Amino acid sequence: MTAPTSPVQRSPLSRRHLLRRRLLGATGAALLLPRAGRAAGALRLGLTPYLSTRAMLTIYQPLRDHLAQSLARSVQLFTAADFRALAENTRRGDYDLALLPAHMTLLALNDWRFRLVARVDLSSDVQLMAREPLAAGSDLASHLRGRRIALLDPLSLSALITLRWLAERGLVAERDVEVIYARSAASAALAVDRGEAAALALTGSQLVELSAELSRPLHRLTTIATIPTLSYVAPPAVAPAEAARWREALLAFNPAGRAGSVAGTRLVEGGVRDLASVEPQAQALRALLTAPR
Repeated sequence: MTAPTSPVQRSPLSRRHLLRRRLLGATGAALLLPRAGRAAGALRLGLTPYLSTRAMLTIYQPLRDHLAQSLARSVQLFTAADFRALAENTRRGDYDLALLPAHMTLLALNDWRFRLVARVDLSSDVQLMAREPLAAGSDLASHLRGRRIALLDPLSLSALITLRWLAERGLVAERDVEVIYARSAASAALAVDRGEAAALALTGSQLVELSAELSRPLHRLTTIATIPTLSYVAPPAVAPAEAARWREALLAFNPAGRAGSVAGTRLVEGGVRDLASVEPQAQALRALLTAPR
């Protein structure tokens, strides 16, 4: 397994930062808890890097404790430097169980022959947010033209959906709008708060989870789409009986997070049909993962 690296740097959002982020992605999984090497028999749980390390440690600690108690084995939490690294780590089998966004889940099920273990029973809106509301009578596309928009990772579901939404309105990235990619939802919000970006696109569940970190409320410009949230998958090497034990433990978890957040929503068994709406983004993800860097 590749040596752990830190996934979090809060501030830079430039193209230079994006290049560095991609270089970090090549180093593989980043260990969150514990920081020691892999424990014998430990369940390795990989998490999508959509929040800061501190936030993810906080919100997923109750799940870690629950799984450790239910399965009578230690549980290690991992994340990745970016979404490309998450996909590569997951496909390679670095995690026994991975929490993935819906489009990556679909790719894992269809292309990598992974097994769906459970999914978060929550759909969430991708929302375009700004410091100030849109003036009455203003056209949103015209308002955004020539401005900068903050998104999560280029391979994230919210980014892919937002770029498609912009293009449908005649706004091509890097021609009509400038796009900057943030390391976390909080970093995207910070870019808007500082005036480094005119707007950001995040899911409602992400906004709920970072609400305590916002220095001022954000205003919704529009809702772009409604999407399924995250799912837990297991690689083909995991025996069906073992995956069933993990599913039973996950479904028994009683989350205590904020209502409307991924961490605050119960898990259900789910099926591939629940993910059908993000098939176009799964196809886009497949193309991005196979394209030269």
